[in-house]
Amino acid sequence: MTPDMFDKITGVIHDTFVSGRGFAFTVAGGVAVIAALVATQTKRGENAEAGAGAAAHI
Repeated sequence: MTPDMFDKITGVIHDTFVSGRGFAFTVAGGVAVIAALVATQTKRGENAEAGAGAAAHI
């Protein structure tokens, strides 16, 4: 493998990784914003004051 081919392959791998990472951060940010909006529009359940211990879920 020539050094020129090696540099081209390395460049493609790097660009693909950076692009994928940016897309993943964009999706994660969008999901976080949607989750925050949903959280502000919902109310607590009827049994929310009973506590969050293990016995409350059995």
